[in-house]
Parts: sequence; C-alpha cells; structure tokens
Amino acid sequence: MLLLEMKKLEEQRLQRELEERRWQQQQELQRMQLEQQREEQRMQRELEEKRLEEQRLQREQQLEQQKMQLEQQRIQLEQHRILEEKKCELQYEEQRRQREFQEMKWREVRAYKESTAVQIKTWGDALRDTITKMPNEGIDVVSWFVSIDKLFEQLNVPADLQAILIRPYLSDRAKLLMSKCDPTHSAKYESIKTFLLKELHLSPAVYLEKFNSLTQDKSETYSQFSTRLMLLFDYYVESRKVNQSYEKLIDLIVYDRVKSCLSPALSRYVFS
Repeated sequence: MLLLEMKKLEEQRLQRELEERRWQQQQELQRMQLEQQREEQRMQRELEEKRLEEQRLQREQQLEQQKMQLEQQRIQLEQHRILEEKKCELQYEEQRRQREFQEMKWREVRAYKESTAVQIKTWGDALRDTITKMPNEGIDVVSWFVSIDKLFEQLNVPADLQAILIRPYLSDRAKLLMSKCDPTHSAKYESIKTFLLKELHLSPAVYLEKFNSLTQDKSETYSQFSTRLMLLFDYYVESRKVNQSYEKLIDLIVYDRVKSCLSPALSRYVFS
C-alpha cells in the first residue's frame, strides 16, 4: 500500500515536472516568438527609416536639381539681359555716331553754302541772265539802278553781296571811277550807287525829267511801274536835300509847279 502510494506520488511528481517543462517550453517559445516579432518590427522600422531617408535624399536631390535649374535660368536671363543692354548700347552709339555724322555733313554743307565764294557764285549764276550792262548815258544809268534795286528786292539778294555782284555789270567809265574812289565807297551797293550817280553829275533836273517822262513797260505790272516811279522820285527828293522834311517837300512841289509855268528864258532868269 505504501509502495502504491509512493508510486503514485512519484508519478504525480513526474507529471508535474513534465507539465513544468511543457510550460517552460511554451514560455520559451512565446519568448522566442516575441523576440522574432520584435526583430521583424525592428527590421521593418529600419526598412521604413531607410525608405524615408531615401525619399528625403531624393527630395533633396530634386530640390537641388531645381535650384540648379533655376540658377542656370537666372544666369541665362542675366546673360540675355546683359547682351540686350549691350546691343541697345551699341545701337544707341551707332545712332549717335550717325546723327553726329549727319550733323557734321549738314554743317559742312551749310558752311559751304554760306561761304562767301559759294554765295557769290550762286547769286552770280542766278543774276547772269537777268542784269543788263550799265548804260553809258547818265539818265539811263538812273533807270538801270532802279531796275537793279527792284531786282535785288524781288530776289532778296543779301546786302553784303550786292556790291560784289554788281561790279561785272558796271560800264567801263563806272569801273574807272570806282578804281579811283575811296574804298569806303565800294564796300556797299548803296555807296556805289550814290557815288556813281554823284560822279556822273546827274542833276536834280535830270531826275525830275526822267520821273515825268517815264513810261510803263509792257512786261511790268502797275505795281512794278509805281515802284520805279517811287525810286526815281526818291532820287530826285534826295538830290534836292529834302531830308524827310514835310515842309521842304511841299516847297519843292510848289517850286517845280511854278517853274513849269514859266517860259524857259524867264525860268533861267528867276531861278538862276
């Protein structure tokens, strides 16, 4: 009986030991499973971290590439801007040189045209077929100067050229008188005209006779004829030394009217 009891106890002990080993085995298995899970999780985390790191690196690389592209575009734009500015500067400089060249040519042409020699030639050519030779008769010289005055006024001939332009058309006697005169009388056209009319001894009576006998040319208008009459009358009034005096002009007109009513003999006696 005791043996049986002991045997039973032994069996129970063995059974407990067996169950305990089974439990330990289960625990170990569970531990190993947990370890494996943790390892798998760790590996997954590492993989995830690696993936994220790769993504981060990829994003950074993409950003760097974009930055490089933007920088390259900026450099290209800057180079294009510099080239355009340089092109504009070159175009502006070329235009400036063109303007300066044109202005220089214009100034040269203007200086050439305004030079005395060129103006004399230009006006000389223009007047060559217009001015006639100065006549030799005294009273005809007055008409000649009247026509010259009218021509110079119509063509607006520069005053500083009139004296030079008129010289080729002077008569031989007028040229001889001019060669002997004071240089002050040959500098201006008006001085030449006054000097020659004085040297040719044209008396006030000659002016008055020409004024009263002057007739209108078929080719001239009434305005032109009136101008010639006015110029002749100016010569006459100037020779009488009226000097723009209204009273003297009235006296002169009355004087001429009274004189025209007298006989030649009486006129010579009264006004001698």
